[in-house]
Amino acid sequence: MEQARQLFKIASLKAGIDQIPDDISVLLLVHPKQLPEATLYAIDQFVLRGGKLLVFVDPFSEADTGMQMLPGDGADKASDLEPLFKAWGLRLMPDKVLGDGSYAMAVGMGQSQRPVRHAGWLGLPPRALNQEHVGTAGLESINVATSGILEPVEGAKTQFLPLLQSSEYAMPFEAARFAMLSNPEELLRDLQPTGERYAIAARISGPAQSAYPNGIEGQKDGLKAADNINVIAVADTDHAFAVTD
Repeated sequence: MEQARQLFKIASLKAGIDQIPDDISVLLLVHPKQLPEATLYAIDQFVLRGGKLLVFVDPFSEADTGMQMLPGDGADKASDLEPLFKAWGLRLMPDKVLGDGSYAMAVGMGQSQRPVRHAGWLGLPPRALNQEHVGTAGLESINVATSGILEPVEGAKTQFLPLLQSSEYAMPFEAARFAMLSNPEELLRDLQPTGERYAIAARISGPAQSAYPNGIEGQKDGLKAADNINVIAVADTDHAFAVTD
């Protein structure tokens, strides 16, 4: 955020906000969890009126330090924007973490143990990055941890353009498995690649309908549709990148 402030004028919005101010041109939304309907509607209307949205969701956020309710229970580390995603023609594959044998990173297991490859922690090379899009063309690599999978909704009118993708040697794993994972090598042993390249990030553009065509209580006269929306969705909140020279 400190680096972003050197280039952009940034305003922080309070949790539970019911309207995005008109002077906001780009909305950065990170790890949205249990947003009230009024806030979802505010985001919906912001996008329909031409606002640009960059949203980071995650099926299992390594950066989320939420407490466990009971010993042995997994903390709620997931986020989504399901009602809005559906209206925009995409979805986050529910409760799934992407595993990739080709891009698996080596992780340390302690001073007395050798590093092992972790199929849920991925080092994405240039081939995995969309070299035609301005948002990813200048990047050399991106590391993601327990990222999710984005996919277009069948019949959607919007365009779904993958920006970050897995290799063909990949498959979805149950997100709950990562809460108690002690030996990452188990993932590689169980990996059964589907041959599909899964999208970790995507740009959504084109015509879209409101997720709330009848408005919400107290707000009935909002926008119903837009000819073109501009959304970038990323299915990970734990990542780092390197820029080329």
